[in-house]
Amino acid sequence: MKIRLNFSVRAKLMFITGLVVCSFLLLSSMATYRANQMSDLQDLAVDLSQVNSQMLMLRQYEKDFLTEFNLDSYQGFEQEYQALVNKIAKVELGFNQFGVDKSQAFNELKSSLEEYQQDFIGIYQRHTEIGLSQDQGLQAKLRGSILQAEELLLMANADSKLMLDMLTLRRLEKNFMLRKDALYLAQHKRQSKLFYVHITTSKLPSQAKKQLILSIRGYQSAFTQLVQAYEALGLTQSQGLQGLMQGSAVATVDLVKNLDVTLKAEIQQVEQQASWLNLMVFLGVSCISVCLLLMTTRLITKRLNSLNEHLKHIADGDADLTVELNAKGNDEFAFLSESFNRFVRQLQHIFINTKDISHQLVCAAEQSSVAAKQSREHTKEQEMQTNMVASAVEQMLATSKEISQHIHSAADEAKQTKNAAFEGRDLSDQAGTSITTLSGSIAQASKVIHQLELDSGNIGMVLDVIRGIAEQTNLLALNAAIEAARAGESGRGFAVVADEVRSLAQRTSESTEEIQNLILSLQSGTSQSVAVMTESQQDMNLSEERTKQNMAAIEQIVQSVDNIFDMNTQIAAASEQQAQTSEEISRSVINISELTAQTTAGIIETDQASENVYHLASELNKMVSGYRT
Repeated sequence: MKIRLNFSVRAKLMFITGLVVCSFLLLSSMATYRANQMSDLQDLAVDLSQVNSQMLMLRQYEKDFLTEFNLDSYQGFEQEYQALVNKIAKVELGFNQFGVDKSQAFNELKSSLEEYQQDFIGIYQRHTEIGLSQDQGLQAKLRGSILQAEELLLMANADSKLMLDMLTLRRLEKNFMLRKDALYLAQHKRQSKLFYVHITTSKLPSQAKKQLILSIRGYQSAFTQLVQAYEALGLTQSQGLQGLMQGSAVATVDLVKNLDVTLKAEIQQVEQQASWLNLMVFLGVSCISVCLLLMTTRLITKRLNSLNEHLKHIADGDADLTVELNAKGNDEFAFLSESFNRFVRQLQHIFINTKDISHQLVCAAEQSSVAAKQSREHTKEQEMQTNMVASAVEQMLATSKEISQHIHSAADEAKQTKNAAFEGRDLSDQAGTSITTLSGSIAQASKVIHQLELDSGNIGMVLDVIRGIAEQTNLLALNAAIEAARAGESGRGFAVVADEVRSLAQRTSESTEEIQNLILSLQSGTSQSVAVMTESQQDMNLSEERTKQNMAAIEQIVQSVDNIFDMNTQIAAASEQQAQTSEEISRSVINISELTAQTTAGIIETDQASENVYHLASELNKMVSGYRT
């Protein structure tokens, strides 16, 4: 404890400050570490969110392929799959770095994602086998077989019964393609057998019968393979490969959601741990700092009270400057006591010398007071004479200033007249230029309006052509509607289109009439604009001549005003020089008067100061005599 008391106050405060700074640095380092950890966790959460987004993108590519059967969608799926695998590997590495063991969940996720990819590849292969378009795969084979059979029927001039069997087969095929129901395969087989019977009993040549039967068998075989391929693919989304793929996709999404929940729980736990740890460190640092400050304050207060007691003893005593403070110790209070003792010893020496000086100062103050009274009487007479001269000079200066002001006013008026004349000339120049430009613009506008009148006539010719085309289109649409009506049920769609075309033709004809009316109105307005432009051109030419005459008159005014301005300038310069000379004389006289007044005031102040010095010296002598040295 004694060793701590020997420390200086500065050393104690520096120690406490260093401890607080180190503690806050530790707290800041911990907060920075936790912040970096939270930032890494947030980045990991973003990566996991991107995994979910990429999974949604895979589902989108899947739907695009199943909707459009586009090869680009398949390639996009493969590329997105590889990117998703890489992202999952990065997220798994992040989980391992934070000590979260989710290796089983990630293995399940990878396995489920791989199954989803394999199912999608199987679906792609099945669709490739079926044919991504009507010209590929089983669809092309099926279409080729039925077209061959139709050509054979047409070449053999088959009766309507065989054609009806052919159309029934095509209808069953289309129903299956639309509804994906396996029942249509059995109906298709029964219809094919009935078709064979009708072919056999028909009047076709034997060679045509054989070829037709072979074509129908090929068609039946291709349709059977197509149905089997669709069954393997899945007639609904919950069957076949589609059902497997949907299950894999749902399982993958669920696993990603579980990982997201785990990560959020980990982030929340880290935040709670960081908050508690920071709070505990802050409370610990605060308690230690407060204890040290209280101890240091107690020691400082104790020494201050001791020092205050000694100073109070000196102040409340009988002004004895021989008493000294206790200067024991190595801290700042000991140094302060020693310095105060040196100061008191210097005061002793000063008070001794002050007693002698105060006596001499009383004698000198008496002599200075007598000399000041004599100087004050001489200065009053000099001040009266200086004031008379100053009054005469001020009257002369006022007269010179008034003359100078009148001359300057005349010069300013001439200058303003000159500037106004110059501005009028410039405005006249600008007006002439603007009128010339406007005249050219009006001539150019007249040409443009005349050309517009010619173009309006051309537009009328184009509208006649459009009107003729609309009438022909209306006739063609009417003929098409008649032919569609003859075709009956099969031509109903074509009849709707023909009716729409005829409606559009009528609307085109009506719009052409409206445009024709607008063009006639435009041509009438254009003719009136040409007449107005011609009259404006004549008025512009007359205005241009008058502007030139106005510019010549303004030029003469400018020259006359310039001469007047030069003469006023010369007169003003001479008047200003005279005023300056008078003003210098006035300033000199005023300075003399002011110096005289200042001298008088200084003498009075010197007299008062001498009396004050006398009284102060007497008081100082009394005060110094009261201290014991």
